[in-house]
Amino acid sequence: VSNGGHGTAIITSYKDNFLLVTASHVVKALDTSTLIFYFDIAAVNTNISIPAKSKKLMDLFPLKPVNFMSEHIEGDVCIIKLFPKTSIDSAWLKIVSLPFECINPDLESISRDFDITVYGYPLYDKDLFEPITFKTTLSSGIMRLNRIDTKKLSYFYLLQDPGMQGFSGGPVFIGAETEGMVFGPNKTLLIGLVHGTFGDVSGGKYAAITPSAYIVDLIKSNYK
Repeated sequence: VSNGGHGTAIITSYKDNFLLVTASHVVKALDTSTLIFYFDIAAVNTNISIPAKSKKLMDLFPLKPVNFMSEHIEGDVCIIKLFPKTSIDSAWLKIVSLPFECINPDLESISRDFDITVYGYPLYDKDLFEPITFKTTLSSGIMRLNRIDTKKLSYFYLLQDPGMQGFSGGPVFIGAETEGMVFGPNKTLLIGLVHGTFGDVSGGKYAAITPSAYIVDLIKSNYK
């Protein structure tokens, strides 16, 4: 959350690096006011809403001038390396980090029979901190379309349901565990990040998803 708006991100770890992953266009709104809101460690395994904790993003920036932020040359993906200064910071970053092996590395079409779960914070309540989720299905395989922000070509998946502002950068999963029957793989996989909504004058809208292959490519090229 910053003066310029708000978006959604995930944290993953790779080769002992804590990495915040979000959409590049979300990062454009970052400023010195930017706060990260997150669950306390004690709340991660509970099913109740509790007040969010927050930290200035700048508090997790490096003390020395180093390159800690990278954007993908094609996909709408940005990674920010986080530098915990205390054992408490390290502990919560470790417990909230999505395992890197749960990020789908393949740039390929995914079955439209799979259940899709999207997480984000288009609306948020700092006192009763809860992600907004919706379930949907894919409306397309891999497609090469112009990005909404830069107008440059990139690969996308399209979802049958549009999102809202604030979902940008939010994670999109297949195989997420929920009550009832789940159609998908036998493990939870991140397949992409919310880019935005494609629509036309007729009122038709689809959520555009940046494939997670761009995340894997960016991380592996920066942390060899």
